[in-house]
Amino acid sequence: MKMSETVRELSLSGESVLRYTLIRKRIKNMYLRVKPDGTVEVTANALILPETADAFVRSKTPFILKRLKDAEKSRIETEDSGISDGGCFYFLGEKKTIRVEKDAREQVFFGDSEVLIRMPDPADEKRRTLLFERALLRRIKEIYLQMLAEIHPMFRRFNIPYPTVRFRAMKSRYGSCTMARKTITLNTRMIGSPAESIEYVVAHELAHFVVADHSTRFYQVVESVMPDWRARKKGLKIR
Repeated sequence: MKMSETVRELSLSGESVLRYTLIRKRIKNMYLRVKPDGTVEVTANALILPETADAFVRSKTPFILKRLKDAEKSRIETEDSGISDGGCFYFLGEKKTIRVEKDAREQVFFGDSEVLIRMPDPADEKRRTLLFERALLRRIKEIYLQMLAEIHPMFRRFNIPYPTVRFRAMKSRYGSCTMARKTITLNTRMIGSPAESIEYVVAHELAHFVVADHSTRFYQVVESVMPDWRARKKGLKIR
């Protein structure tokens, strides 16, 4: 049974202020928990000093920051709320709202902050989803091909081929390169990532035409065309 609860605040290694709940119970040891919603709880003996609890929390900084990052990622992913009026999804790192309107013709428009689906029967979920997915795939192909056209010239001094692009929905890989066929494959499910992060994937796959493996030399090639590739890579997500 909980004896008392106190909300405390402290900074972690220069990060933003962390708020956690200190729960005092009749237990011997001290425990820390990061809940799925991102709240942090420390359970400790009833006689523990608040400063001791703070020190314990600071000692768990790497663990806490990782769990908070995982919780935020999970929250973002669950915000993709289906292909319905008022639903939302992530596109190039930004949240877009879906609007569905009744119209005699079937049309899908991608705007700055929303996607408009027009169709004769807005209540037809199966057709609505099909229209959206077809339009989204067209946009993905356009965007990826434009990125390739802009990034390939950066490899001019390496004299690499201009590859054929394949598009696949993959669970864990962002892309792949088949050198023998002069082909790269790009994951359509990373479209929720920021554009600069997807550009890194394109550069990464092109670099494989220069160096096949992931050796130090490979990343030297990547860095020579995209010096900030590490920062770009951090934004990648698959949904």
